Amino acid sequence: MAKKPSKYELLYLEGRNICGAPSQQFVDFFNTFNRKNCRVLDRGCGQERDALFIARKGHSVCGVDLSETGISQMLEDARKEGLNIDGMVAYIYGRILLIPNFVTRKLILLLQFN
Repeated sequence: MAKKPSKYELLYLEGRNICGAPSQQFVDFFNTFNRKNCRVLDRGCGQERDALFIARKGHSVCGVDLSETGISQMLEDARKEGLNIDGMVAYIYGRILLIPNFVTRKLILLLQFN
């Protein structure tokens, strides 16, 4: 039996940039963040709205989401711009993120938009 697509999977299939511009919280934070070239984990990244913005600021981003479509769209757009973004489909249990073999470099920031 095929797995039922999530509401976000269905939403992302409708088109690009469904969630709009980057979250203002992240824009404000990264516009004043003084560190360079950080490794950032964007938990629940969706299609890209925050991950691409953060990577454009010069950081390396790993976006994690349940939606295969969202991750695929994010990676495609990152490649087009030459941005340093990895993406993976993974399940998030509450505050526990199940990602095998993720920690290959020092993680500086963990982002989660509520």
